[in-house]
Amino acid sequence: MRRGEATVAVMGDRPRVSVVMTVYNSVKYLPEAIDSVLSQDERDIELVIVDDGSTEDVRGALRPYEGKHRYIHKQNGGLGAARNTGLEAARGAYVAFCDSDDVHLPWRLSAHAACLDKAPHAAQVFGDLRTWDGGQITIESTLRDPSRSLGPVRGTFDEAVTRSFGPPETARSLGVPLPSDLADRNVFRGRVPELIAVDHIAWGGASMYRREALVAVGGHDPALRRWPDWGLASKLSKSYELVYLDAPVLLYRQHETQLTKQQDMGSRCYFHVAETVWLNDPVFCAQFPDERDRLTHEATLRMAGVHVRAKEWARAKELLGRAIRANPKSRSAYTAWLRSSVMLQAARLRGGQAA
Repeated sequence: MRRGEATVAVMGDRPRVSVVMTVYNSVKYLPEAIDSVLSQDERDIELVIVDDGSTEDVRGALRPYEGKHRYIHKQNGGLGAARNTGLEAARGAYVAFCDSDDVHLPWRLSAHAACLDKAPHAAQVFGDLRTWDGGQITIESTLRDPSRSLGPVRGTFDEAVTRSFGPPETARSLGVPLPSDLADRNVFRGRVPELIAVDHIAWGGASMYRREALVAVGGHDPALRRWPDWGLASKLSKSYELVYLDAPVLLYRQHETQLTKQQDMGSRCYFHVAETVWLNDPVFCAQFPDERDRLTHEATLRMAGVHVRAKEWARAKELLGRAIRANPKSRSAYTAWLRSSVMLQAARLRGGQAA
């Protein structure tokens, strides 16, 4: 075994951390991802690899890792369903979903496990990501990159985090093991549903979870082909504390086959989470009216765009009306509503109304 390589738990052992790595093709990146998991500072792990119906030769790529992982094959069902399959097989107290196209920094698992040890009421700890393109780090803090923001967060990322979590501690003061140049990074802890509702910052590929909390909320929503981690963090944030470790834990690889490139799928999934988890929750809507309105505007505007591109003018007009009611000063929503109204009337005159 290489120096620094984790001792992978065998059947019968109960590991501290279960690492679930889901794979759908992208086999060329898989060995680097696995090596980065097996070289973690945290030694007591198990690695569960879930092949989500790949058309590439995943088994062939895994031959050099015989005896260092458990392999599960399933029909293709999307990221959330694949992660749920791995969760069912996981035996550790903590579960980390490590994406198969990223490189996981050596301190990721040990630092996150220490954060959960220090926060017994927390269900999830998440960290930052370094964006990695062509072998070069292009963005040091992906969570602070405005182009990566999923939702209508108010102010800067740091302002939103501090406003919701309150004063932080440091990794050094808590005894969280990080390299010396990161030891004074902040650690935030608290109940923050209003933050999670309006911006996707708790990325599943940069998180660790308490297994019992995952089971309690039913894991990921398998209907979500994109943003299942936002859906999961949303559910967890309603009942548990979350921890944010303001330090990078992985290299987030950029490539053309990523799910994040699929615009309409992302908008549909964003709308689904907003509606089912947040906007149908009377407690959230009453307690956080500003966040409710910002989320309503963002979600309906995104989904209206899907219907505009499909020339479904009636549905687009309806959604844009909701967006305007949530934010009457929205020029973009009002302009799109006028265009949809005109196109709907034209379709009716032609006798071919699209619903």
